[in-house]
Amino acid sequence: MTDASPIDTAERVLEIDIIRGFALFGVLWLNLVTQSYMFVPDGLLDDLPTASIDALMEPFASLFIANKALTLFSLLFGYGFAMIMHRLQTRGVNAGRIFLRRTAILLIIGLIHLLFVWIGDILHVYALMGFFLFLTRNWPDRRLLIVGLLLALFSSAAVELVLQNLYGWPYPWSAVYEAEVETRFAVLQGSSYFAYVAELWREAWQDVLGNPEHIPYCTTALGRFMIGAWIFRQGWLIRTAELGAEFRRWALFLVGSGILLSVIQIVARHHSDALGSYIAPLPQLILALGYAAVIVVICQSDKVRRMLRGFASVGRMALTNYLMQSLVYVFVLFGFGLGLLSILGATMCAAIAVVTFAFQMWLSSCWLSKFRFGPMEWLWRSLTYGQRQPILIAPAKDSSS
Repeated sequence: MTDASPIDTAERVLEIDIIRGFALFGVLWLNLVTQSYMFVPDGLLDDLPTASIDALMEPFASLFIANKALTLFSLLFGYGFAMIMHRLQTRGVNAGRIFLRRTAILLIIGLIHLLFVWIGDILHVYALMGFFLFLTRNWPDRRLLIVGLLLALFSSAAVELVLQNLYGWPYPWSAVYEAEVETRFAVLQGSSYFAYVAELWREAWQDVLGNPEHIPYCTTALGRFMIGAWIFRQGWLIRTAELGAEFRRWALFLVGSGILLSVIQIVARHHSDALGSYIAPLPQLILALGYAAVIVVICQSDKVRRMLRGFASVGRMALTNYLMQSLVYVFVLFGFGLGLLSILGATMCAAIAVVTFAFQMWLSSCWLSKFRFGPMEWLWRSLTYGQRQPILIAPAKDSSS
């Protein structure tokens, strides 16, 4: 059999789409909070009417959401990689050629996104690390898991120690970034999209592609990909009913220990930023896995599964919705849109995230009632497989005819 067509709706695992939708909500929320605080000069948000609530909301987000959602998203990328490779190999096609083309297209999309829309793009990282992940496709399970854990948990600290030895602390580029806060803020508050794009191009090199601190971000993501691929190989998410008791036990353990370790990491960071950052990958990974296990557990109920289908719809259109969220950031935060950057604290960011995600759930559900893929998913698949993919859902045949 040589069918290289993309995965059909009937082959999808609902829990995976729900988990992916949940992760996208966390990414949306934290991107709003992070960018609002990152780009605004110190003290400007302290006098907001919501400042007292923000003081509670920000640590709540830091404890339960910060980097956990992105970790979950990365695990799912690795899971999806292994699933696609397995599916293509069982169909007797050139899985490597198709995956590499798919990854190259994602890299192009990510770079366009980075240079013209949003400095916080993760697609280029996923694509670049996807090429490295491809090299592990024939690794035995044990090696895949061990190397994945080492990269996910320790590569960031190892690279940081090397950078500190080479450049000292604080890093010279950190001083440059701090010195340009006022200039950057003026550009972001301005009404010119072209000035914003010029700033994106400058930051893309200075703070992302040309910044040595981008290396541990990439290696950590690669480790999470490898763990996600290992999870696929175990087959747990296609045997959720059979493994229900195990998922319940692991959900309780992972969430409990993840929260405890997150608290320890936050306390450690108050004493030492370096120590806190070294500890951080462990609670991020454990709590992300815990969230996934909780979703699997609650999806044992048909009623809950129906209630969470909105999350699944967003998850099925993950690329489209991720890029749409970036348009929301740009429109809401910056001067050529609503220009709310300087008046949005953590509480208002959470409110905007909820409203935006509710709209995405409604829009995704409506779209998928008529179409097989989201618009960007359709484009990605069509370019990957070298032919226009059918996008309309075929009408049900009349059984009486």
